[in-house]
Amino acid sequence: MKKIFSLYEKKYKKKVVIASHFRRSIKNQPISRKFYFDQTTKLISESMIVLCHLTQSLHWAIYFKKPITLIYFKDFEKILYSNKQMSDFYKKSLDLNRINVDEQFKFNYKINRKELNINKKKYTNFEKLYLSNSINNTKKINGWDTITETIKFD
Repeated sequence: MKKIFSLYEKKYKKKVVIASHFRRSIKNQPISRKFYFDQTTKLISESMIVLCHLTQSLHWAIYFKKPITLIYFKDFEKILYSNKQMSDFYKKSLDLNRINVDEQFKFNYKINRKELNINKKKYTNFEKLYLSNSINNTKKINGWDTITETIKFD
């Protein structure tokens, strides 16, 4: 990750900021960089590009219409083979760039300024198909009304 971060920092002359996973301990940081806790949404909303792997945080990037570059580690397949399929799905569905990192942590990737552009149509379609609730989009009710309307009381 340090190599990827350095590549982006050199290209865009900006510091890469790391939004920590919510389960990560402050005492357990895998690289010697500052991790920002409990600020993921804010950091994504203020970013120029989001670098991520298969995380639900990338949905915030879609909501905020931020460019996304996926980072895919071949070793993810050892954890769960469907990780590759999910990465392929996001790449194709959103027209994303992807950095493929092999088992030796090597990658061959050239940053292209085009990756700062998004396919607005694909982002909007993805949001409608996968991130929205069609029932709630047709009603103007608050969360508690949704819960009480959904739960059947005896």
